[in-house]
Amino acid sequence: FVKFPRVLNLQLKRFHFDMERMDMVKLNSRFEFPRRLDLSEFVHGAGHYLLHSVVVHSGDVNSGHYYAYIRPSLDDQWVKFDDDNVTPCSEYAAVEDNFGGSDLNTSNYFERFPSELRHFQWPTRARIHNAYMLVYIREDCAEEVLKVPDPKEVNRRMVERCTAEVRLLEQRRREKMELQNKLRINLVLECDLCSLTGFWDHNIPPRHSLEMNRDQPVKDLLLQVAQYLEVSHRHVVLFALQYRVHARTVRFEYMPTTRSLRSQMPQVTSPHYDSANPSLVVLCVASNGYELGPAPLRWRGPERPPDDLSRWDEETVIMLVVKYFCVQTQKIVTLGCFYMGCNSPLNEMVKSGWVQERLETLDFQVAPLPPQDGLQWECWEEYSERDIQPRNHKKTPKSERLWCGEVLVWQISQPEPPEYLDRDQLQPGQVAPTYQVLNVADLAEHQLNSIDVQVTLMDRMQPACIDGVVMNGQWGAYRPSTAQDGAKEEKPEDMALAKSPAVFQKAETKELRMDLRFLHSHVVGVIAEAFGLKNVATLASTPPPESETFLWFFQSSPFNGDEPLPTANTRQTLKEIQLHAPYVPTGQGKKPLS
Repeated sequence: FVKFPRVLNLQLKRFHFDMERMDMVKLNSRFEFPRRLDLSEFVHGAGHYLLHSVVVHSGDVNSGHYYAYIRPSLDDQWVKFDDDNVTPCSEYAAVEDNFGGSDLNTSNYFERFPSELRHFQWPTRARIHNAYMLVYIREDCAEEVLKVPDPKEVNRRMVERCTAEVRLLEQRRREKMELQNKLRINLVLECDLCSLTGFWDHNIPPRHSLEMNRDQPVKDLLLQVAQYLEVSHRHVVLFALQYRVHARTVRFEYMPTTRSLRSQMPQVTSPHYDSANPSLVVLCVASNGYELGPAPLRWRGPERPPDDLSRWDEETVIMLVVKYFCVQTQKIVTLGCFYMGCNSPLNEMVKSGWVQERLETLDFQVAPLPPQDGLQWECWEEYSERDIQPRNHKKTPKSERLWCGEVLVWQISQPEPPEYLDRDQLQPGQVAPTYQVLNVADLAEHQLNSIDVQVTLMDRMQPACIDGVVMNGQWGAYRPSTAQDGAKEEKPEDMALAKSPAVFQKAETKELRMDLRFLHSHVVGVIAEAFGLKNVATLASTPPPESETFLWFFQSSPFNGDEPLPTANTRQTLKEIQLHAPYVPTGQGKKPLS
């Protein structure tokens, strides 16, 4: 050596290749190393070195564990670093205990005579933990070497990279916190409600969206809405779409300006709650006299000033969503929102001409109203799609127990049919009754009972075919030549039936619209008319006496071993027949009854 470095690393050769065993072995022999090392005899002016670190290996040549003892400031305090455990230790544990060598093994000296104990060689065992590497620091520059370095001077690029990563993590954390505190608000105007038809649906397409903090008051939202509509904030009132647990309905409720937006958020169990992107649907209602349309709203009312909606009181004022049902076109349209006093009669919206004005102003494509002289109105509450309740339009909303955001449907009264007419009575040439829709309740019942029935007509001469085996005296499934072109995928039953010598009509499937109130005879008539069965007796035709006059109903193919549906009772309805298939949903728009 010409000179030694300031930091000297010494590796003790604890591992070497044993030529006798032809394998690597570990040397656990004792090797003492000083705390202060003098290297002057090797290099002139080398000076003295102080012991700084001791790396220890514990185990054998095949397996083991490394840990280190470090003296951070070259004082008498040593620290042991063992994986994620950092503990202070004594100087003996860091230095003398890692010299290696052997330790005395346990032995029972009571089994030996005193004369034997004087010259007895006590058993020993090799110490498997010993020093593997030593780190010395030159004494005259130890203070400079152990000084905490400035990261910017040592590695500026690494410092810049770490700083950028920290900033990115902080920005992501801040954005995540802001996202958790942000709330998307979908604004719905009265003109958006007027585009809705049919029964109530809370999935209303928004007109405009805002991003606000959840802890902001409703008043801040009101100011932004007023700015968007270009009207005074005193002439606008807000309603949030909320879920009413007891009624299980989704309706608009008044938003007090003193509350926070967080308190108006829908519940997690609400049907309109979106866990991925929580939002709040807000209905903006302007004072009477403003035009019905998108923003900005223009004043077109009378000379009197607009109503001051900032003094809204839920105890005295109520907002209702109003609809109109046209009996001629069988169509329900939304007229908009109407606010009134809780102690005013419901027919105020009709007497004031508001209903007639909306029907004339907006193009709903409904039949025109008859002359107003002697015109009778009916009022219904759309409690749900299945529950339409009549309301006395001469009474007040409070007496009718109406709450804010309830849905009312107006219609012109229709003459009641004579009591002697049976609703299931057929007209000449009819195979099934046509149920009259005279009011909203009749329309709801009609939509609730309408169902698509998938009918498969099978010939009684068709042989049974189970698992591709046709009962015609021949075993095995045959593949016809027509199925090899790949134009249509055929089932094994179809392939086997194609080779059957029996003569029969191929099964035909049609989807028919029926009513769950149909009797068994009505269902037979609809099927016979749809498939052109001239030999089946219906309520509109009488076949020849020698022809086949009966239809069997099965829930699935009769060859599956299922029993036919009980149809002995001719007064049995299609709904009762449907009960024999509990896995088929009954709701409209779902899978058809098969």
